[in-house]
Amino acid sequence: MALVRYSDDQDERTAVPADSWPARITELGVTEVCIDDHGMFRAEPGLASDIENLVHHGMQVVVTVADTMDEFDLVTRLSHLEPKLLTRRGTPPDSPWRILQEQTGHALDAHRTVIETVCGCHPALAQLFLTALCRTGEDDPFPASAIIEALAEAVTYVVRTQFARPRDQAVFLLCLALRADPATTPKGCCQYLEAAGSRSIRSMAQVLSSEPVPAEVTVALWQQLRVHLDASTFAVAQRALLALLSNSPPGDVDHLGPLELLASGENPRVTHEVADLVRRVADAAGTEGRRCIVQALPELAGDSSAGEAAARLAVVCADTDLGALGAALRELDASGAAPDAACTALSPLVALEHPVLVARLAERVLDRLGRDDPRAVTAALSWIMTSPTTTCAEPMQRLRVLRRIVAMSHDDGPTAPVIRAGVASLRAFTRRSTSRYLRGLVARQGLSSGGLPLIACCLAGLTTCFSDRADDAAVWCWRARALVSPHGADYAWTLIVHSLIAFHRQDTALAGELLSRAAEATAALHASAVTQFCGLAIQYLEKDSAGADRHPAPDDGIHVILHVFATYCAANLDQWGSSVQSAIDKYFAVGRALASAELTNPLLLNWRQRLRVIFVACHEDAMAECLQNDIHAALESWRTVNSSSDAIIPHEDDGTGTDDGDGSLALSTSEWRVVERVIAGCTNAQAAEALYLSKRTVDTHLRNIHRRLGISSRTELIKIVGASRQEPAPARRPDQADSGSEEERSRRR
Repeated sequence: MALVRYSDDQDERTAVPADSWPARITELGVTEVCIDDHGMFRAEPGLASDIENLVHHGMQVVVTVADTMDEFDLVTRLSHLEPKLLTRRGTPPDSPWRILQEQTGHALDAHRTVIETVCGCHPALAQLFLTALCRTGEDDPFPASAIIEALAEAVTYVVRTQFARPRDQAVFLLCLALRADPATTPKGCCQYLEAAGSRSIRSMAQVLSSEPVPAEVTVALWQQLRVHLDASTFAVAQRALLALLSNSPPGDVDHLGPLELLASGENPRVTHEVADLVRRVADAAGTEGRRCIVQALPELAGDSSAGEAAARLAVVCADTDLGALGAALRELDASGAAPDAACTALSPLVALEHPVLVARLAERVLDRLGRDDPRAVTAALSWIMTSPTTTCAEPMQRLRVLRRIVAMSHDDGPTAPVIRAGVASLRAFTRRSTSRYLRGLVARQGLSSGGLPLIACCLAGLTTCFSDRADDAAVWCWRARALVSPHGADYAWTLIVHSLIAFHRQDTALAGELLSRAAEATAALHASAVTQFCGLAIQYLEKDSAGADRHPAPDDGIHVILHVFATYCAANLDQWGSSVQSAIDKYFAVGRALASAELTNPLLLNWRQRLRVIFVACHEDAMAECLQNDIHAALESWRTVNSSSDAIIPHEDDGTGTDDGDGSLALSTSEWRVVERVIAGCTNAQAAEALYLSKRTVDTHLRNIHRRLGISSRTELIKIVGASRQEPAPARRPDQADSGSEEERSRRR
C-alpha cells in the first residue's frame, strides 16, 4: 500500500505493508487522512476496523466512495461512529427510492410516499434510513412505528452532522416550527431565514413540514431532536421564535410546531401541562382563532399553571372564536380556578353559546370579588343571562347567588342601575312586576357618560318587550345599536336581541334582516349553536318548510331561550310541512322547557295557541294520524308495563307496600316522571306544570310512591334513587323494559 504525504516542497510517497498501514500512519503523527475507496472496502471488509482504530486515535478520516452501494455498506458498518457524509454529487429524483427498493424489495411500498418525501430532503437520508431501520431489529413487513422512528433518527443524524454549527441547528428548529413557508412565516424572520447558508436548511424543513409527511413523523422527529441536540440550541431558537411572534403578526402558522419548540430543552418556555392545554384549545379553533393563539404564545410563556393559561386563552378567543373559547372555559372549569383575567372573556354571546360554563365561572368570580368591583358587575350580568339554564340545577346555590345579585342592585353605587337592568329582565321572563326597575332605568336613559352601557340597554329592551311595551323596547335596541361597533360578539348579540323584539312587534322583514346579519357574524365567530338557531329562525320567518330537515332543533346544551325559540320555529315548520305529529311533540317540548326553566311569561311564545289551531283547524287526515300514533303509543306502553321486566327501584323490604315476589317494588311510568322532577329539585307545583298535570295528581303520585317504598320524605326518595342508579345492573324504567319474548306475551294474555 502506498502512503502519500503532501507538503509545499514535494510529495513524499512511502510503501508499507497492507496489514500495518494504520500503525505506520499513527507513527508519522498524521492527523488527517483521505482514503480513496475504489471498491477496496468491499473486497476487504476488515478495513472498516482499521478506520475505526484511526478514529479512536483522534484522527480525522475522509473516505471517498464512488458507488452508492459501497457507500451504504460503509455507513452501515461505521454507523456507531456517527460518520459525517460529505455528498457532492447530484442524484436522480428516483435514486433514493431505487436504493431502498434494491435493499428491501417491496417491503416498504405501502409507505413509499412519506419515505420518498423525507429521503428526498438530503442525498444521504436513504442510506441513513436503511441503517436506522436495520437497528430497530424489526423484520419484514416493517411496522409503521419502526419506519417512523427510523425516518426521525435519520433526519436527526443529518441535522447533527450536516448543520454542524449550533446557529444552523437553531435555524432548522425555527424553520421546522414555522413550517418554513414564506406565505405563512412572520415577516420579521424572512431576512433572518434568508441568511447565508440557511437556504438548504430552510428547504429541508419545508419538505419535512409538507402535507405528505404525517404528524406522527413530525412528533417523532421533535422527540429525537430533544434527545440529541444541545439545550443551548433550543434556547437560541426559542428566543428567536418569541421575538418574532411578539414583533410581527403570524400568518397561517400551525400551532403544533411552535408548541413543540417552546416545550423543549432543559428549561422549556412553556410547561408540558400548559402546552397540552393550548394544543387542545387550538385544535378546537378555526384559522383566525389559531392565529390569535399562536400570537399569544409569548404571553402564555409566563403562565405557570393551567388555570392561568386557560383564562388567558379564553380572553384571546372571546371575540374571535367561540368554539375555542368553549374549550378554554371547559379547561378553566376543570381547574376550578377563577383568575382575574377570566372576567374579560364573559359576554352575552358567550352566555348564549356556553351557558352552563359561563354560569359556573360567574359564580366563582362573584365569590372572589367585592360588590363595587366592575368585574363583579360583568359576572352578575352574565349569571343573570344564564340563569334560566340553571333553574333546576343546585337550587340552593342558585338562590344564594340570586340574593347576592339582588342586594347589589339595591346599592347606591354607580353600577347599581346596570344590575337593576339585569334583575328587571329576569323578572320580566318570569312575569313578575318590573315597574319599579323600569322607572329607575328610564331615569338614566341618556347617552352621556353616565348612561347605561350596551349590555344594560339590551337587557332593558328585553324587559320592556316582555312587559308588553314593544315600542319602548325598540328604542332601547336602537340605542344599543348606536353603542356597538359593527363586528364582534357584542354586535352579534345586539342583533339577536333586536330581532327577538322585532319578532314580537310582528315586523318579520326587519327580524329576518337582523337574523341574517347575526348568522353571518356568529358564523365568523364559530358560534355554532347560535348560528344554527339563526338559520332555523330565518327558515321560520321565510316559511321555508321544505328545508326543515336541514336545521333540526338544537340540543339541550344551548341556552334555554334559544332552545325554546328554535324548537318553536321547528314545530311551525313541521306544521306547515304536514308533519302534524312531529309539530305537536315539539310544541309540548316548548312548554316543558319553559316550565322547567320557570319562564312563565305568556308573551314569550304562543305555543298553546298554536296547539289549539292544530286540534281545532287541522283536517281529518292529520287528526287521524295523530290519533293512530297515540293509540299505538298507548298499546306499547301497556305491553311494557305488563311485561316480565317491569322497572323497579331495589330497596330493603320492610313489609310495607306490595311485594312483587322478588323483594322489589314497581313504579308506573307516570310515577317515574314525577320522581325525575323531584330529583331535579322541582316543587309539586313546578312538576305539575312541567308534566301538564294537576297539582292534586302529583300529590297523589307522591303519596303512592312513599307508600310503596316505605319512606316519608323527598330526601329519602332521592337517596334511594341515587343508590339504585349506582348499582352494577340498574333498574330499568317501565318504558325501557323489555317486552319479553312472544311466548311470554302469549302466556300473559
